[in-house]
Amino acid sequence: MALKAAEIRAFPALVSAYRKTDEKGLYLEIRPNGAKRWFFKYRVLARSLITHCTRCARR
Repeated sequence: MALKAAEIRAFPALVSAYRKTDEKGLYLEIRPNGAKRWFFKYRVLARSLITHCTRCARR
């Protein structure tokens, strides 16, 4: 199930970083300082790789 913008804004910062999954390998990591970063996990030739969004537009 896809994360909605209101849900993302409501995620609190906790003592340690945690992840909320979206769909098809996409997940949001919430850091203790409140920073939120998107990551995409995928596989190529049986190797697991992770990339992240370096610059996300704010709306």
